[in-house]
Amino acid sequence: YRPGVILSAGDSLKIRLFGRGSHGSQPQTSIDPVIMAASTTLRLQTIVSREISPMDNAVLTIGALQAGTKENII
Repeated sequence: YRPGVILSAGDSLKIRLFGRGSHGSQPQTSIDPVIMAASTTLRLQTIVSREISPMDNAVLTIGALQAGTKENII
């Protein structure tokens, strides 16, 4: 018997965010899902740094973000 953590496990989570698209020249008419994704990423990263005790073990990784297929479309 050993006290403390010995093993860990990994879980996956897929999050889809939906906004309202627009042309890149008129970003004010969109609800930008890229901004939503950036905000979500920042908030998720603060879970480990601000919500979990430093005495506990925790890792949270945002491994990939995908946003659109065109350069001038939000």
